[in-house]
Amino acid sequence: PASAAAVKQLFHTEPLTPDMAIRCTAAVQKCRTVQANPTTENAARRRLYSLSTGAEPGPSGMRSSHIKGLLRTRKGVETFRQFTTMWSSLPMRTGITRLWLNLKVAPLRKPNGGIRPIGLCECLLKATTGLAIHVHREALRETYEPQQLSVHTPGGAEQIIFTNRALARLRPDLAETQLDMKNAYGEASKVCTLEEAAELRHPTTNTFANLCQTEF
Repeated sequence: PASAAAVKQLFHTEPLTPDMAIRCTAAVQKCRTVQANPTTENAARRRLYSLSTGAEPGPSGMRSSHIKGLLRTRKGVETFRQFTTMWSSLPMRTGITRLWLNLKVAPLRKPNGGIRPIGLCECLLKATTGLAIHVHREALRETYEPQQLSVHTPGGAEQIIFTNRALARLRPDLAETQLDMKNAYGEASKVCTLEEAAELRHPTTNTFANLCQTEF
């Protein structure tokens, strides 16, 4: 079991004032008005095939191999598709989202003897959100490229490397600085992030709202 200090190190907890709760609720309601693209059965089948059977399970103990068992049942793929459609298109009750948003914090030993806490979420959550994001991959690329090349951009890492190499040759007078923000996701304000997602009006905002609604 993880200590309270490990949990605090992994996830920054933001004090939630009444004003922030109102802002979160308004942002979630705005996200709900964005229509998501339908998920096809073929896309759901490909997602199930792609699941890594070696992935560590979340608090429930459900593994990706258990979820892949849906491929062997008559209505398994369609059930998975419908669950993903509900998650990405409909407001889900807090009780349902809380069931799948539970997190297990596990210690990962560092070479220097320290401990790095990592969060292990439910495999079903990773499978579902992965399929929901995959359906909107083209819209995501149009939204984030060229500033962000890690969101469904083929060869995104290679593009960054080659661009930096070319820039270094063309402008040897420039210096490159690499910054690594510690626990960037955990430190970011969920309120501001949710409001920005609502303003973006992207089809994936409802999925993000379901992920955030248990934060407040």
